[in-house]
Amino acid sequence: MVKVILAYDEDNYTLGQYFAYCYSDISQYFDGLQHGIVEIKGRILNSAYIDFELAKYEEIPFIFIAYSHGTNVSLISDEEYLGISSNLKPFSNSFIYTFSCSSGHTLGNHLIQNGARVFIGYNKEIHIITTYQQIFAECANEGMKHFLSGDNIKLAFQKMKERHNQEIDNIYSKNSLVASTIRKNRDALIMRGHQSNWDITHFH
Repeated sequence: MVKVILAYDEDNYTLGQYFAYCYSDISQYFDGLQHGIVEIKGRILNSAYIDFELAKYEEIPFIFIAYSHGTNVSLISDEEYLGISSNLKPFSNSFIYTFSCSSGHTLGNHLIQNGARVFIGYNKEIHIITTYQQIFAECANEGMKHFLSGDNIKLAFQKMKERHNQEIDNIYSKNSLVASTIRKNRDALIMRGHQSNWDITHFH
């Protein structure tokens, strides 16, 4: 059974619709897999509920995916729900992907230092253009889709960057602002950790 926590801040007044769209886009890729998905959104997206769910995964590899705002040191909804001051030990053996500003800068390193296997995220501010949210969501989820389809994490990360490149090339002549925003997001992508050769079989 693939064990997954999917967290998204659908109530955010600026990007809630986009975060929910990202969740909807990726959730279909779990269809057909034997999985145990925990969905955390809205009012329960807080540190207490995260801790409650993580207690079920002690010593068990799991996937944690989050779509929300972030800072160098935290993921935030109405409050910080994961940060460098949190108990990060329960993330041991996890693969973490976040679409959130800057969390790859410091939080990602702290998660790896506390036992997480791989962290993929962004080490700078990232942006979307809401009238093109489908393209931005598909770029954001491309790596995870390839991972769920059988690629190891390193290859999935490479394909994620390639998808950004494809969209930049496709749209540059039509809308240079969108292309530039996608490029900046691509350049902010980082991967941390020691198990980038892991694939989905490590989470059964």
